[in-house]
Amino acid sequence: MEADMDGNNGLGRQAGMDRRSLLRAGAGLLGGLTVVSLSSACSSGVNTGGDSASGVGSPTKTRPTDKFVRSDEAGEKSPLGFQLGLCMVQVEGAIKQFADAAQTAARPLDLETFVSVNVSNSAKAVSQMNSFLQRQVGALFVQDLNPAAQVPVLKNAINQGIGTFAFNMPSHLQMTASQYEIGKQQAEGVLDYIAKNLNNEAKLVHFNFDYNEAVAPRDKGWREVMANKPPGVEIVADIPGNPETQEQGNTAMASILQKDPDVNVVDGGDTLVLGALSALRAAGRGSDPDLALFGVNGDPQAVEEVKSGGPYKATYAFNFAILGTLLADMSDRWMNGLNIPQLAVVPAVPIDSPKAIDEYNRSIADPASVYETAEGTYFNLYGSTSYETRGTYFDGKVT
Repeated sequence: MEADMDGNNGLGRQAGMDRRSLLRAGAGLLGGLTVVSLSSACSSGVNTGGDSASGVGSPTKTRPTDKFVRSDEAGEKSPLGFQLGLCMVQVEGAIKQFADAAQTAARPLDLETFVSVNVSNSAKAVSQMNSFLQRQVGALFVQDLNPAAQVPVLKNAINQGIGTFAFNMPSHLQMTASQYEIGKQQAEGVLDYIAKNLNNEAKLVHFNFDYNEAVAPRDKGWREVMANKPPGVEIVADIPGNPETQEQGNTAMASILQKDPDVNVVDGGDTLVLGALSALRAAGRGSDPDLALFGVNGDPQAVEEVKSGGPYKATYAFNFAILGTLLADMSDRWMNGLNIPQLAVVPAVPIDSPKAIDEYNRSIADPASVYETAEGTYFNLYGSTSYETRGTYFDGKVT
């Protein structure tokens, strides 16, 4: 159902449901991801209107530090379509959880959603973003791929009054993590495991993000920790995982094993590490007691691998389902003239034990049921802006 400009014709709103009821109602509606082509998305009706000025306020390079406080006092409402466009790099694993949860939470809010996928193609990413701007969606989410190309389009969206949301890039609500700290956390966990279980001896393969400006600080933190590794730990390969797919991880690992079949520790993003695990199993190494793999993202397949007690020892998880629910909630608030935070800082949660897995899986399966108590565990919110003050946003990054 397509909402009108101020979003007041939704069934949930007519029934007098509050935000908590709406979000919880959405929990039972979790379904598959709908991917539409931008050509079809742009052919349907578009709500337009209002001026395209950037509104009150101005961007700041200073990281917001004041805790976000919700206000129920509405200011000027967005005249644009009651629609949320999601520009995704890929929709696998944890990122699919994010997109699914955003769509699920959007339905009871009568927030229409459209999803485009660029499969790591920068030109396609920019084209899809521009298509959403032409459509005049009220809210736009962008997954980071090439910030140098994507940020100018995000700023065009801001100037048009579109509520912007992004991973690791300037926007009205930037969702980010301290990549540097996450890299250190992963490296420390890897070295701790090697010390306790492998007698400080290992041959290590690391998949890096040197090609992604926004995530590259993670590898800076990782390398700083690894600079003090024990002499018995050899870094066999420190390679970029681009594109970030299981196929790429599998191919790269198979090639490395031909040259050095004794590699026994792998770390990086979950998607690539899972691909590497497939290559190790194909080489007959799946039950090697000295094999240890460590990922980042909380990919559902990685969580299951950890739960099985096999070679996948830990994933450092971001709760993407909770973040998808946050996206839908804040998009709704933006278009209805309510305030939203400028910054969501997302901590990595170690998933390395049965208890941690059970708690994490419960929140993934039913994100709406834990959303209102998620702050402090799965995200922390700072700053404040709104459609009326849409010139105000964090034009910087958290490293």
